Amino acid sequence: MTLSNEARETLRRWLPMLLVAVGAWVVWRTLKQSFWTVFGLAWVIGWSGAWRWMF
Repeated sequence: MTLSNEARETLRRWLPMLLVAVGAWVVWRTLKQSFWTVFGLAWVIGWSGAWRWMF
């Protein structure tokens, strides 16, 4: 597959921005999932009273 010069320039301009956007979206999704996991565990430990034995 050969690309014209215009297509190559377009890819050179937009592909890095697209990769950064997808990478940022993956990082955000991972951080959000981690936050809710930690929040849920803390909620369960707090309501069950297990924190008294842990600390």
